[in-house]
Amino acid sequence: MAENESLDLQSPGARRWDEIFDRLCTGQAPEEVAPDVFEAIRRAYRQSLADIKRNGVQYSQLLESRASPEKLNDNVRQAKNHPYALLLRDECVSKDAESAHDILRSFVLAIWQTMSDQFLVTRASPTEGRTLADLQSLVENVTRLIQPELDRLAARLSENPDRVPRKKPGKGPKADSTDEQIEKSLLRKVPR
Repeated sequence: MAENESLDLQSPGARRWDEIFDRLCTGQAPEEVAPDVFEAIRRAYRQSLADIKRNGVQYSQLLESRASPEKLNDNVRQAKNHPYALLLRDECVSKDAESAHDILRSFVLAIWQTMSDQFLVTRASPTEGRTLADLQSLVENVTRLIQPELDRLAARLSENPDRVPRKKPGKGPKADSTDEQIEKSLLRKVPR
């Protein structure tokens, strides 16, 4: 069984963030890191969606119950107080009368803010040339760069919060067509 998604950088399920934060610490430009930050947020949402769904709760239920604190807390308890369900509950409570889109936009940004806050605390090291102010500047630049993608993600999620966001198509070489694959396989000699 897969590890549950966590908002704790020390958990095994948060390893995807280690590489991102290592790259920021070694001086890689925020413009190069930002797409991977967005992808990590998308993957975290996807995994957390599956985690809480296994407990019989969906994000749409949490959003629909935001008008009733008692029902919202019941749904979070049913989700076994999953960290992402708790975070979404907190966003619902703090954004009392806002739309699902606004809450989801705050939620996906809160995922990044939670992880980056831990990064700032654990990786700032003046002796290694990484002051808190330097790292905060990097995080702010990444946040600015991913904001348009987070807005688009929130718009898609507001249509159906229980739909797993699709991964962006890769930028690698285009796969061979079926005809090209057949031709290659027919030209290859088969051992007898």
